[in-house]
Amino acid sequence: MFGELMPIGPGAPVELYKKILLVGRRPDCDITLKSTTVSGHHCRLYVNQGYWFVKDLDSSNGTRVNGHPVREHRLDPGDVVWFANLRYEVAYSPKDLGATGPPPADEILDTPEDIFSSSLYQRSGGTGVWQRSGGSGIGSRGEDSGAKKQVDDSGVSKKKKGKSGLSGLFRRKSSS
Repeated sequence: MFGELMPIGPGAPVELYKKILLVGRRPDCDITLKSTTVSGHHCRLYVNQGYWFVKDLDSSNGTRVNGHPVREHRLDPGDVVWFANLRYEVAYSPKDLGATGPPPADEILDTPEDIFSSSLYQRSGGTGVWQRSGGSGIGSRGEDSGAKKQVDDSGVSKKKKGKSGLSGLFRRKSSS
């Protein structure tokens, strides 16, 4: 055995019986949690350099460590991990799992593939799609990048300055 998850509240302890475990509601998971708030494949638990880590698998209700939402995070002995609304205290000995020296990084940083998979706007919680609204772009050929194009009755294109330098650069894409 490589450690245990001790339930906070009713329930039996969960044995961490191998070094990579899939946690979720589905029967094909290594640790099956019978709660409708837990996703089918909720998260993965794994050992790295003698320490347990948790990686959320885009679950609906999230994974938390000591009350903080995480995507991927080291679990130290005594930490409380939440799978949706189910809470467990993590119990194990890093030394017994081969830990030597200082523990690895507390939180795993995003890989470049993760960083570029969505916009900064979406990663900050924004929704919708934004697109460039014409114009010459920022700083190209010394033109005023905040200018909006306007066509008069004769068909001649004129530039109309927006309220701020970037006001006309982006517009929200219509959802039709």
